[in-house]
Amino acid sequence: MLNPFSIATALIYLPSIAAKQLNIHAKILSPSNTTISSTNRQITSSLSSPSDQKINFQTTHDAHATLYLTTFLDESIGELVGAANTAIQGAYAEFCHEGEGMSVGETKNAQGSYGMLEVVNTPCLQALSDAVVNATSPFLDPSAKTYIPSWVYSLPDDERDQKIALIHQYGSPNVFEGFEPHVTLVGDSVSSEEMNAVFDATPFDPLTSTIGEVGFGSVGEFGTVLKGQDVASPVILVGEKAGQTEVN
Repeated sequence: MLNPFSIATALIYLPSIAAKQLNIHAKILSPSNTTISSTNRQITSSLSSPSDQKINFQTTHDAHATLYLTTFLDESIGELVGAANTAIQGAYAEFCHEGEGMSVGETKNAQGSYGMLEVVNTPCLQALSDAVVNATSPFLDPSAKTYIPSWVYSLPDDERDQKIALIHQYGSPNVFEGFEPHVTLVGDSVSSEEMNAVFDATPFDPLTSTIGEVGFGSVGEFGTVLKGQDVASPVILVGEKAGQTEVN
């Protein structure tokens, strides 16, 4: 089960000055991003306080499925992108078939003030996440390994200890066996009752989005990817430009 606090609380600590939070993510590509953006807009308009909705795929954020969200040394970004590119290409070649898609929205999940479309985890997605973590975790800012989100302490003992160990080693509780891909549509301060009612009342037909690009996104509130602010061009996995990327 996705923990609604895992997205937001990952950002409530102070990294060092020479640090950069990145959301390395599988991009939701056209036409799927148009459908998800429309659903995001529809949900926002149905809330009692639309102005409090923090996720806006029309103007501010990019729809995505996070592979690895943590804080890196700013000086390492160029080297990090190169290492990630090599790892992503290798994992894709070994574990994914060309043009493979990710299934989005077979399950909708509203918890607290968050609304998410769950993404079916597959060997391809898991391998991409694992490869990104292994390739880029050597470039972590030390602060990423020290902050334990409060929700972790509410977990059963075994799960809590596992999450803490992952944070201490990889700067994120949501990697390897903790990887649960999803697309977050809503982050709002409304009651959980309203969130569930609005989310349940909003129709969404499950879709398949091609796993075609992995991006290096600058991070906004609630783990969002800020539109137009990627730190590098995406790793392109399909088509004539497959394998190309460069630091912005």
